[in-house]
Amino acid sequence: MLDSSTVVTRKLYYEDAYMKEFEATVISAEGNDIVLDATAFFPEEGGQSADRGVLAGREVLDVQIRGGYIHHYLGETVEGTNFQELTEGSAVMGCIDWEHRFSNMQQHSGEHLFSGTVHAKYGYDNVGFHLSDSEVTMDFSGVIPPEGLKEIEDVVNRAIFLNIPSEIVFLEGEEAQRAEYRSKLTLTEAVRVVRFPGYDACACCAPHVARTGEIGCLKVVGAINYKGGTRVSMLCGRRAMELFRHDRDILVMT
Repeated sequence: MLDSSTVVTRKLYYEDAYMKEFEATVISAEGNDIVLDATAFFPEEGGQSADRGVLAGREVLDVQIRGGYIHHYLGETVEGTNFQELTEGSAVMGCIDWEHRFSNMQQHSGEHLFSGTVHAKYGYDNVGFHLSDSEVTMDFSGVIPPEGLKEIEDVVNRAIFLNIPSEIVFLEGEEAQRAEYRSKLTLTEAVRVVRFPGYDACACCAPHVARTGEIGCLKVVGAINYKGGTRVSMLCGRRAMELFRHDRDILVMT
């Protein structure tokens, strides 16, 4: 049985969000549920869907974190990859679906810029965030008028065009309590804070872009009144471009 008091899975995506391949050791293998001593696969956490990819020649269907251990749930073998045995103590190779990961990084970093700008302008909190393969939504604690959404969108895109470097720091104890950042919680361990200087600082567990320019652009695609506040739908980068292309293709065909 796994004992989180002695060892947990090392989060390689904390050390390098751009790591596409890695080698690790199997510490538990129960059917299609594989736990490694280290992984670059981001699990479903913080409102964001899990990474996809290949581990030991098998498709990674889902990734979950429990008790400090990151569980990889595997499917069928992937043609053209290196099939490896999955037994305790064996070394295996993992490969991230980079297109999927980078798209999630674009969306999540764009959300931070948007939520930070909303908080600065209106004082509203982001009380809900959902990032899946099909949608990106943010729930705010107050009503944002249509003209406000346009203004925030403009501010965020200016920040993207400025290509500002991100900063990631781990804060503990009194330093964590004194620091200004969104999503502040009382935690016993170090708090990972993602900063986009001048725009946002927020506690977050997910991989982010190194510079805002990598987000590409941000487009608000919808907003509704939701539980006394506002639910905003948005897209960034490649996903936004695909939406523009779809709309343009429709216009050309009419």
